[in-house]
Amino acid sequence: MLSLTYLSTVSRLLTREELLDDLGRWRPNNLSLDVTGLLLYSGGNVLQTLEGPPDAVEGLFTTISADARHHDVTVVLRREVDDRVFPDWGMDFRDVVRPTPGADAGPDEAAVEGLSDYFARRSGARSPGAADATPEDAVLLLMDIFRASTR
Repeated sequence: MLSLTYLSTVSRLLTREELLDDLGRWRPNNLSLDVTGLLLYSGGNVLQTLEGPPDAVEGLFTTISADARHHDVTVVLRREVDDRVFPDWGMDFRDVVRPTPGADAGPDEAAVEGLSDYFARRSGARSPGAADATPEDAVLLLMDIFRASTR
């Protein structure tokens, strides 16, 4: 199984509604390919890990890299793994403009399948130099750094 983690910047800021719509499309597609992972979005910045069969992960990443909505796409970690760090596919976002009070608020986020609470929690990743660190800790540490450095 392949685990691929990348950073990118989107060409324009995305709204909460756009992100929830995207989640509704991407999640079933990724799961049909046996690809799981986690996408974090904040202020136009993306950090995503894709995990699954190498051909499926590489195919998705090729599509993402060619998408004009992404630029500065940079792979930060690509490796073969035995187990998934993220056994389901999810997305979390921060700093997204909320609906105007009194306007249609859209779907209740608590009821949206695949919406993660990663920004609200710590992963418990160990430092890569720790004696008991695992290969999965590198991915979790990247996610923690992204979470801590975005507002």
